[in-house]
Amino acid sequence: MTTRALSKTIFALSSGSPPSAIAVIRLSGSESKNCLKRLTKKSRFRPRELFYAPLFDSSSRLLDRSMAVYMPGPHTFTGEDTVEFYVHGGRAVVNAVMEALKKMPNVDSAKAGEFTKRAFFNGKMDLSQVEALGDLISAETERQRALALSQDNIAKLLRPLRERLLHLMARFEAAIDFADDVELDRSEHDAAVREILQALKAMRESARKGCLIKEGARVALVGRTNVGKSSLINKLAEREVAIVSSISGTTRDSLEARIQLNALPVVVTDTAGIRESDCELETEGIRRSIRRAQEANVVLLVVDLSRCGTLNNEVEYLLKQIGELNASTAVTVVLNKADLWKGNEGDLVLDNKYSDFSVVRTSCKTDSGVSFLVESMSKTLGDLAGEESSADGVVLSRFRQIQLIDEATEELEEFEFADDGAIAAQHLRNCADLIGEVAGAIVNEQILDSIFSQFCIGK
Repeated sequence: MTTRALSKTIFALSSGSPPSAIAVIRLSGSESKNCLKRLTKKSRFRPRELFYAPLFDSSSRLLDRSMAVYMPGPHTFTGEDTVEFYVHGGRAVVNAVMEALKKMPNVDSAKAGEFTKRAFFNGKMDLSQVEALGDLISAETERQRALALSQDNIAKLLRPLRERLLHLMARFEAAIDFADDVELDRSEHDAAVREILQALKAMRESARKGCLIKEGARVALVGRTNVGKSSLINKLAEREVAIVSSISGTTRDSLEARIQLNALPVVVTDTAGIRESDCELETEGIRRSIRRAQEANVVLLVVDLSRCGTLNNEVEYLLKQIGELNASTAVTVVLNKADLWKGNEGDLVLDNKYSDFSVVRTSCKTDSGVSFLVESMSKTLGDLAGEESSADGVVLSRFRQIQLIDEATEELEEFEFADDGAIAAQHLRNCADLIGEVAGAIVNEQILDSIFSQFCIGK
């Protein structure tokens, strides 16, 4: 634990920014109880019992009439003595109480995530639980909330894997040091390593879905100019996001709208219409359109039915302009301006090579088909995100975790090709260390600082 964590008592506003009905001011550290005594002018109070507490500054000036509670460590969130004041949520009240605390000896305002950092250093949480708490606080959708709560299982799953690796490594090292006394059955060890490798790969497979839930899905509206993409994004966002005009090429840059579908955060992007252009600005907008499509989880190919010849030709043209899409990208063909359609239904039949594409008819003028498009997108995104859990309830969602699991997997794959016992043992050790980093059994100070800095002050 750092010197600051050992010596300083910290305090912070742990509720939302004032004004509010109630504000919670939290303290943690050895001076918490003394701070409570000084502010309340009381010398006795029962632990873990909420009590009425007028608060006074050092000049005995009344600051507020509050409620307070004292919770002795180690049975607290941080593992330290903790005090919480429940004051009226006006800015002046909160500032006055915090100024009074700041003047007390050996007491300082908390840094971002410092309460959680103390909980970690005092053994109240492992690193995966810390990261899960951060994700829970920032969760905006039901799927993000459920994902964050499932992260508690990461260390529980990885701990026995790491212990098995260390046991295997010890057997290898014993066989090297005591070659005459210890006989090593390599096939038995290879089988055990393959089991661990499968478990790591199952966790890694969950990462794509986990990142989709945590970071949000990307949906790109792509099509020629004046096919109704701007009208469509306004309908999906249920507000005015883009300017709608009959003039072709009105949208020259990408416009974004954030929505929720199937309890997933979704960023819908309206892109510049695709066409040949001599205008440098429009050409750059089209390049960005193509890039957004290539990065998207779902591409909506928007076609103007009033100007469409055969649908196959239109889809083929748009896909050619976009270039190669990711194998996991879902494509929906949106037949827009359906209220103006007077053509031959046979012209709207797609070839078998597009059998994976969904097709939806819409009219932004009459709202026809818009709700069906939303349902179709919701189902598609639900399929991409999959079930809420996999790999025994663990879904990876943080880049740090994913990178470490990738490196650990590589170490075990290298182990399978290592004929020398010492090299094989080193691969096992490296893998165990990498797994230890995921859960925080092995800590890196820079990584810790990065993780805790993402927390709000007061948590």
